[in-house]
Amino acid sequence: MLKDNLFKYYFFRVKFFFSKPKFTRDPLKKDFKMTFNDKTIHGRIDSLIRFAQNNCKEELIDVKFIYGCVDWECLYKNLSKKSIREHEKIHMSIIIDVSLSYPIIVAKNKNESVYKVIDGLHRVKKAYLLRLKFIKAYIIPETILLTYK
Repeated sequence: MLKDNLFKYYFFRVKFFFSKPKFTRDPLKKDFKMTFNDKTIHGRIDSLIRFAQNNCKEELIDVKFIYGCVDWECLYKNLSKKSIREHEKIHMSIIIDVSLSYPIIVAKNKNESVYKVIDGLHRVKKAYLLRLKFIKAYIIPETILLTYK
């Protein structure tokens, strides 16, 4: 697995220029499920986006900070080296194609000490690889997030 840096981004960008992995997905129809402070929240990403737009304002968040809040190792837990390479190829293909014009959705707890990315991990990774300073985000406080249905 290549270390997350600018070289990795351009390595895959050149690689996919010649042969791109074939897969289809509609990220807005994806379901999400997360546990935040012992409460489980679940639903569809498209409805969560509307909820965030109606209840929060768009802000800029530091890319290095939010990248550090994500447990990237858990994404590859219990996978063989071959599976990790396949996952990485698919995820890098998504990262290259993803648009940074859409804000990520981040949840924060009452003490503002815990942040979790609910939607936008590929955008966070792309912004980090491209060494951007900030990324657009909807930051949803825990009290508002718990009203989501």
